[in-house]
Amino acid sequence: MKIYAVQMQIKAEAFEENFETIQKEILKAKASSCDLVVFPENCLSGSMLDSLWDSPSFFAICETYHQKMMAISDSIGILYISHGQWFCFLDGVQKTLQSDALSTPILNIKNYKIALLSAKNLEISDEIDFIICLKNEFFFMDSSPFQWPYSKPGFLLNAVGTQNTGKAVYALMGLSKIIDANAQVLYEAPFLEEKSFLLEWNQAFQLPETPSVPLSYWSRVQKALIYMIRENLYRWGIKKIVIGASGGIDSALAAVLYTKALGPQNVILVNLPTQFNSQITKNAAKKLAENLTCPYLEIPISDTLEVIKNNIETYAKNSLFAMEGIHFENLQARARSSMFLASIASMNSAAFTSNANKTELFTGYCTLYGDTSGVLCALGDLWKTEVYALAEAINMDSLVIPTETLTIRPSAELSEEHNIEEGRGDPIQYEYHDLLFRYWLQSKRNLEDTKKLLLDGNFFLETKVPPKIFNKLFSSIDEAVLDMTYWWKRYKGIALAKRLQTPPILQLHQKELAFGAFIESQN
Repeated sequence: MKIYAVQMQIKAEAFEENFETIQKEILKAKASSCDLVVFPENCLSGSMLDSLWDSPSFFAICETYHQKMMAISDSIGILYISHGQWFCFLDGVQKTLQSDALSTPILNIKNYKIALLSAKNLEISDEIDFIICLKNEFFFMDSSPFQWPYSKPGFLLNAVGTQNTGKAVYALMGLSKIIDANAQVLYEAPFLEEKSFLLEWNQAFQLPETPSVPLSYWSRVQKALIYMIRENLYRWGIKKIVIGASGGIDSALAAVLYTKALGPQNVILVNLPTQFNSQITKNAAKKLAENLTCPYLEIPISDTLEVIKNNIETYAKNSLFAMEGIHFENLQARARSSMFLASIASMNSAAFTSNANKTELFTGYCTLYGDTSGVLCALGDLWKTEVYALAEAINMDSLVIPTETLTIRPSAELSEEHNIEEGRGDPIQYEYHDLLFRYWLQSKRNLEDTKKLLLDGNFFLETKVPPKIFNKLFSSIDEAVLDMTYWWKRYKGIALAKRLQTPPILQLHQKELAFGAFIESQN
């Protein structure tokens, strides 16, 4: 029995485009004299369609394309699953699927009994020859290692592409697999690439070809981010992007990812210094642009800020606060994003980005209408320490991110309190706080639980915080409690309002919840 499996790119709501891909693959399968061609879950419509489920016309469109699939099954079996329902067409008619005692659909073809699964860990009867599992899997940095829970051979077919909830963007990862009766992976298709493969069954699977070379952990993360950036901007009709290049790590990593996604000629890096920006970071921003060969602008904005500040102070004399301190810091962030970057993007028929990372969004250490603004938030599901790890992995291949960017203390450079030349910077101690924040998010524990861990002596075991780092930061448990109380209140307070207003975030973590659920969990 010859089976043609199609790891295809699925585009949400793009019925006609998906169907054209399906037609081309069916012609290839027919040319190879295959008995059955198999497509991934929701190959016609895509997933995460939200309100379309309430639309009667949506199901009418689905039915129209099911009929089209039936019409091209004149000499080959076509198998796929659409929104929980299996479809199998052969010779222009819909083939009846049997069910075993556990209601698992069974396909009888060429005298073979094939179990059809859309979920794992179901019991399979001994009469089954092999299994076809169609359950699209998304790429997450923290996914558990692959396990095949059956004593029967089979193959797992995944799609590639991006799907979104309107707030978070996900990548369908591919990596379709052929598995033997001992649960050993015999073949693995490429990561985030379309791939069709022919396999023959004769009491065992004959491998189609040599499996692709696996990518390293950080190579997969980088490829997933680049893929999601490229696919979503293409879908939205955005061909150019403007990035505020501060000389810091977040904007540098964002610049590398967008450049690889769109090409250097389509990424405009803009440095917007004030009197608080050091020559070190200004030089680093320029060097980054040179390394990436991107267009680069340096536009000092101190004079503009002074005009705005003076106008506000002149005409808002009865205001409770003066335009200084945190208010002037926020003015700088808002002017950079909502005024300068947005205007430059408009002048170039482009969009601009949010470079916020997950640590900043978790704590609200970001400015509404400032660095939370933009068309897409590519780093929004990377903790700050993960931003550094990915940047360092990229530099292992090619030294594009300047050394200064990787070694200076992270700083917003919005006041003298952020002066990196004097060793000052962000109030978040990322090596410590990332572990604490991740613990809160993963374990769903609260502040009181964490205080108790400190008193019981189980804090380091549960949070994975190294005692050496903790002792360097805090001289007493009371001091540590004050610090975590401050950040917990931000996490449960103003940070929630800011997270709700971020651009779409590229989702990379599973156990720490998608950002949609992340937001809901605060209520």
